[in-house]
Amino acid sequence: MGVKIQALANLSRGMLAFIIISFGIFLIVASNPPPTVCDSQYEHFEEKTKSILFIDKKLKVKPTKTKFVLAFERCRAENSIGGCYEFFVLLKDILLELNNTPENCYADFGGRNVIRETLTNSLELSTRLAWGVKPPANYREAPGWFETPNLVVFCDLKEKYTQFYGKNALSTYAKKLVPQLPGAANMPFNTAWPLSMLAFNCQSVN
Repeated sequence: MGVKIQALANLSRGMLAFIIISFGIFLIVASNPPPTVCDSQYEHFEEKTKSILFIDKKLKVKPTKTKFVLAFERCRAENSIGGCYEFFVLLKDILLELNNTPENCYADFGGRNVIRETLTNSLELSTRLAWGVKPPANYREAPGWFETPNLVVFCDLKEKYTQFYGKNALSTYAKKLVPQLPGAANMPFNTAWPLSMLAFNCQSVN
């Protein structure tokens, strides 16, 4: 210990100042890393969806909920083509912007709270909307009141969820959600799963 203290004492003031400044710069860079390609891509996504997913910070009187959240809540309450029209329109716009995400940024984007919540909540809501208040009679009735435009958006949602969270993410999520659907608790999972939109064959609408 004495040798180290003596070594520091022997340093010139200029050298000591250089070491302190260099260490300070290192701490600043370490705590504020330069933006990555994915950061830039996310900023672009934020800009394109700021009127949908985010509240404008420049507004003097800020709304308590985003445009998407309001559409989401209305759709959940009304569960109808008309009541869910705006939800699907806005979700389509969000997914179109996410389609521009480079593959090497999937994990980064998927880890962002606003994207994870938007995709997961939309997937759950869509599944519940189609399922209804009781299990569909068969897999052909799984879409419920969904029409082709709704199915196209839903399938894009499923694809994006799989891209961001991995091939097994959807089946893992299904094992959690399907038993919670009305009337599914007492059904074997392998019986209930094909009746849900999570098992819907999207090739039929492509």
